[in-house]
Amino acid sequence: MKKKVVLLLLVFCALFTITACGKKKEDKDGKDEIKFVSKIEIGKAQYIEQLKKVPIDGTDDYLIITEKRKWEVPEHEEGTTVSFTINIPYILHVDGNDYKGVYYLNDNQEQGDDKNPKYTLKITNLTSNYETEVLINNK
Repeated sequence: MKKKVVLLLLVFCALFTITACGKKKEDKDGKDEIKFVSKIEIGKAQYIEQLKKVPIDGTDDYLIITEKRKWEVPEHEEGTTVSFTINIPYILHVDGNDYKGVYYLNDNQEQGDDKNPKYTLKITNLTSNYETEVLINNK
């Protein structure tokens, strides 16, 4: 009988540990904690800080979002559907040259327009707290 109680207690403890450790960290507002990267990895969506140079890993290239932007739905009449675009200006520094561009978030094309020869840029998330998730891929 004691063995069954001990076994049951061990199973309960194991399940509790798995569920507690598997939870995402949340901040005091109940939102997921966002961690900014110090280097951007190609092919991986990651959060970067706006107005800061963020190097592209393994290169001398970098990305900087040149003006602060946040997700903000424009004022509109209640019950109406609203469509809007947020322009996010940036510079991609590639092979010693600056390529200025604007990313039009919530636009049909959703891709940077900087004309650099090496990368594509997508902004995959923008929060109301100026947090920006970017995805850079090789062309």
